[in-house]
Amino acid sequence: MLIICSECGKEYSDQAKSCPNCGAITSKNRYISNNIGRQNINNNSNEGSGIVKILLIIIAIAIVILFIMPKTKTPDTVEQPTSDYNNLFSNRPSREQIANATTIDYRSLYKGANILKGKFYKITGEIVQDVGNHIYHVNMTENSFYYSSHSYYTDRIQISIIGTPSEILMENDIVSFTGEYLGNYTYTAVLGNDNTVPNLRVYAENLRVIGHTD
Repeated sequence: MLIICSECGKEYSDQAKSCPNCGAITSKNRYISNNIGRQNINNNSNEGSGIVKILLIIIAIAIVILFIMPKTKTPDTVEQPTSDYNNLFSNRPSREQIANATTIDYRSLYKGANILKGKFYKITGEIVQDVGNHIYHVNMTENSFYYSSHSYYTDRIQISIIGTPSEILMENDIVSFTGEYLGNYTYTAVLGNDNTVPNLRVYAENLRVIGHTD
């Protein structure tokens, strides 16, 4: 069947892909070409949507892992690095530093964390927990029962002991020591709550047991 070219007006077979006279593409082939173009655009769009869906799924999984799954808690302890520990043995405080140490109350110690680091203080308190690795939790504020001459202690601090004390330390021991303030330290307790306490370094020769609570 013959068709008339819309460009040059010459007749040619409808089986031809283009006009042999001017090269114009036939309406049928033009339609096919346009459809192929549209199909390619649609395919590309579908591929893009698929990638976006995959990314959203990955993000959702990450959110579940980070915020829904239970988090691992650190134990109620703090490690003393071995290399630092060896160095501390050969860098004990001087006699002057120990002799010039002053007493301090818990509130001043806690609130002065940023300006009191490196200073030495004399403290008396009750051991309330042996954390391990030569680390102890001590209550440093003495209180008196109104109906008794006995005392009890509150306001927890943490001390790291360098060396071996002259006697074994146990919970409820009343100890007196001079230590270097290292600032406040935050640890995670067994029940999962975070506690922030003043932290001091104490050399064993500067600590002694002076009593024991019932």
